[in-house]
Amino acid sequence: MAPPRPRRFGLNLDAQEPLALHIVYGLYALSLVSAFPAIIGLILAWVAGQHLTAPWLISHQRYQIRTFLIMLVATVIGLATQWLLIGFVILALVWCWFLFRTVKGWLRLSNEQPIDDPTGWF
Repeated sequence: MAPPRPRRFGLNLDAQEPLALHIVYGLYALSLVSAFPAIIGLILAWVAGQHLTAPWLISHQRYQIRTFLIMLVATVIGLATQWLLIGFVILALVWCWFLFRTVKGWLRLSNEQPIDDPTGWF
């Protein structure tokens, strides 16, 4: 009897399946309370993007990565300017902007619609 073959770990992502992108939006929603899930979401979006072939899914993946990167830069600016008190306003605006993009993207993904302009601000 042949020994069992070891199983390889992998995400086994289908190029046409939006599940990984739904998970990314869910992690982004969780990150509105704690920043750590957003980092996991970024990694998952990057990994999922290597397997996607459908243009409408690729638009979501680019939108997710851009959302994270802009949020990161704006948060650093907000934290750096807190001593001027403008940082609190910047952080509040970044939080609202991140919430808007997460909800908008998740709704469009649920309706199987692409992001019209993944490089846009909204």
